[in-house]
Amino acid sequence: MIILVGYATVEGQTRKIAEAVAAAVEAAGDRALLFDIASGAEYAIAHPEAAILCAPVHAARYPAAFASFVRQEASWLNSVPSAFV
Repeated sequence: MIILVGYATVEGQTRKIAEAVAAAVEAAGDRALLFDIASGAEYAIAHPEAAILCAPVHAARYPAAFASFVRQEASWLNSVPSAFV
């Protein structure tokens, strides 16, 4: 299974968490697609079958790029197994 491990980070800590999540996914035998949401790059080329999204909360808010990504991809996220960290 290909699992999108998407992240948004402010100080770099969430990236480290996402990297650890991706490593655990790979150790379990699945393929992790590590994706920096703020980069604006395309992730759909690999056709992920699940998603694990990681983002910090600062002042009771997710980073703007993360919130935009979730709104934009809500239909897809609701159609596959997904988790928020």
